[in-house]
Order: sequence, then structure tokens, then C-alpha cells
Amino acid sequence: MRHDFYTYHHSIRVATYAVAIALEMGLKEEDSLNELALGAIFHDIGKKYLPISLLHKTGQLNEEEWAQIRSHPELGRDSTKNLAFGHVPSEIIIHHHEKLDGSGYPHGLENEAIMTEVQIVTLADVFDALTSVRSYQKKRTNFGALDFIKQKLLGEKIAREPFKALISSLADKEK
Repeated sequence: MRHDFYTYHHSIRVATYAVAIALEMGLKEEDSLNELALGAIFHDIGKKYLPISLLHKTGQLNEEEWAQIRSHPELGRDSTKNLAFGHVPSEIIIHHHEKLDGSGYPHGLENEAIMTEVQIVTLADVFDALTSVRSYQKKRTNFGALDFIKQKLLGEKIAREPFKALISSLADKEK
């Protein structure tokens, strides 16, 4: 929180969305939900090793800056490897920027090689980023973010089942 107030709050929101998505997908075991939440809360922990000026840059990033940004999953994994996080949180930290089509980073994983829990956090991360005020983009409404994901990312980069669960979790449950 002291390094980057935005990333701290973003991580809490991502964890909240991720647990809501998992519950909608039928994940009910408390230990599994705790591991998912832990991984989501710490998914961006590697950003604490990046300059705050880079994290809040308003203009376009150059290649060197992109390389620094793309290093944060590995920095996060390295900084937590001696903690008793377990497999799922560690996978979330290192792979939350992987995409179904292999275009993500740091390992270019595809489809089933990306754990379901990672896919859930990836979607929660994208959704929160789209619905938040950021230095380089305007905040979208929930509907605008869901529409963007559906039109530009769904199926190729983002998994369908978590997306449907996100929609369901956001829907008004009152009758």
C-alpha cells in the first residue's frame, strides 16, 4: 500500500471479483477459495519493485518500460517463493497475464495450460482495470467493460465460463 495506493486497492477488488466468479462457477470449498483470494490479493506484488513513475506514466511506454512492466509476475513469484503460499497462489502470481491464445506473458501459455484459478483472476484483473480510473485510460462502466471483453477478448484471450460467471455475479439477485 505504501508503494502504490492504486495497486493495493486494485488487488483487493480483483480478489473480491475472483471469489465472486469462483462462487458462481460452483467452487465452494473454503480452502480453495482462500487460495484463490490469496493469489488474487498478491497477483501484482511484483509491482512493488518497479518505479512508481513507471506505474503511473500517462504516456505510451517504450520497449524498455514494457519489459520492466512485463517483469512484475516473475518479480512477484521470486519475492514470494519462500512463503508458504502453495501452488495455486504462486501460479496466479506468475501467470495472471497469460492469455488463452498464447499471447500473454511471461511464458506464453495457452488454453488448458492456464489453470482455471488463473483464468478467473485474469478476468477479474482485466475487468477491474477497465472499470477503474487509470493514468492512461478512461474508466468504463461495468456494462462498457463487459462489452469490451465480449467484443475484443472473449474466447481468444479470456475464457468463456469465468466471463459468464462474472456477469451472473454482477446481476441483481433480488426478486
